[in-house]
Amino acid sequence: MKKNFYRVSKRVDSVVSTAYGPVEFSKTVSIDVSCDELEQSTYHSGVSKNDRLRIVKGRKFPIGTEGTVKVAVPNKFGSTFNDVLTGRLVHLNPSILLVLDDGSEIWTCGDNCINLKYGGPVVFTNEEDVNNWEKVNTTSYGKPVWYFDGREIIKAGNSIYGLSSEGFGVYQKMIKEGKNEIAAVIDDFSTDRYMFVKFTKEAKQGNEVQFVSTGSIRNMDDMWRGDTGLADAIKAFENCQVA
Repeated sequence: MKKNFYRVSKRVDSVVSTAYGPVEFSKTVSIDVSCDELEQSTYHSGVSKNDRLRIVKGRKFPIGTEGTVKVAVPNKFGSTFNDVLTGRLVHLNPSILLVLDDGSEIWTCGDNCINLKYGGPVVFTNEEDVNNWEKVNTTSYGKPVWYFDGREIIKAGNSIYGLSSEGFGVYQKMIKEGKNEIAAVIDDFSTDRYMFVKFTKEAKQGNEVQFVSTGSIRNMDDMWRGDTGLADAIKAFENCQVA
């Protein structure tokens, strides 16, 4: 009998506060799960307010009915388990108040629903299929957001470890600020490189307009230590205009 491989994609949403306002980030990640874990987590996933659910079992309401969670409370007759999709301790078979698309409200239970915020399973029958799927379904973290906090230039975004941010010093006050844009020569202290960046003040992912980084990571064992990229960063700064 062939072994089945299960891979589940899920979207992770988070918010970063910037000097220009909150920025919503999302990323898609994939995890491998066993058959038992997949069945349990798909049909009994923990729910939160505003999650979108679909009824897949039961006689009281039509199969396929969808709604938004208004209330989810533990069922005193239910148990708990650790959800492989979220890592949370979940109350099994909670009592749920759903708001349907027509505005009506119904009570149902977790046993009868699946949580649509988790992607459906992708099923493989061999390792080759898994590897081919990985090549075209790489994890996406989205583009970062740049902002100036009054002291440093900050680059914030998602990484494989979750939300991350880096702070860069402004080199010798080389910063231009317009009504809608900021440009600066920045110093990456960790690699001893200099870069030029220009970005809009709009609070969104992908607000980078121009980025110049030609320096190489400095080898402290080499007395010449390579090119820091400072000359190219200054040249880009001197030639730029900010709106």
